[in-house]
Amino acid sequence: MAESAAEAFAALSALLDRSAAQHAATIELIATRFTDTLRGGGTLYFAGNGGSAADAQHCAAEYVVRYARTRQAYAAVALGTDVAMLTAAGNDLGYELAFARQVEALVKR
Repeated sequence: MAESAAEAFAALSALLDRSAAQHAATIELIATRFTDTLRGGGTLYFAGNGGSAADAQHCAAEYVVRYARTRQAYAAVALGTDVAMLTAAGNDLGYELAFARQVEALVKR
């Protein structure tokens, strides 16, 4: 059992190393955009389908409520949490447009 756990941790460590090497610049760019958006009084929007919708809600909650420490609330919204909106968009426009319609209504430039 300990050997399989050690192997799993080694594989996870290797994945983390590869991800850092391949995606560090992109992650830094996203972090900068998030920071700039929040400092500029903007709102972060998250979206997901299926289980990823729950991840989007969790991410938005971390910005609004707190993450690691108590601090000011940041504006963040998880798209797709309004069941009436989703089903209306799906019925009237098609589900492929549900998020697009929310973005059109909510996002201000």
